[in-house]
Amino acid sequence: MITVPDYFKTGGFRPGEVVVHAGGFGVGKSKYYVMADAEKTVAKIIGQATVDGATWYTVSCRKDVSVWVREHGIENKEWYEHIDGKWMVHKNVFDMHEELYAYLKLSWGE
Repeated sequence: MITVPDYFKTGGFRPGEVVVHAGGFGVGKSKYYVMADAEKTVAKIIGQATVDGATWYTVSCRKDVSVWVREHGIENKEWYEHIDGKWMVHKNVFDMHEELYAYLKLSWGE
């Protein structure tokens, strides 16, 4: 049997490997299932607001999608890095104009 520390020594888990997490109640297993679902979702709206008559969305997306947003949208016009109430910048979370969000959904599907 190979333990988790052994995997880190060899470079971590590889794509396609099955990982079984075993543990008792309340040890944090559910976060692995949430992370697996997050990898399937291209982009998810987590907030919406109207600014100067235009609809803006707060969107959480995968890393590869965030690269696409930075390449196809105009920074500080069509999208902004999302900053929360504590002035923390969240990676892969954007405030984006509805037109860019529509373009994202048409390009990536889902």
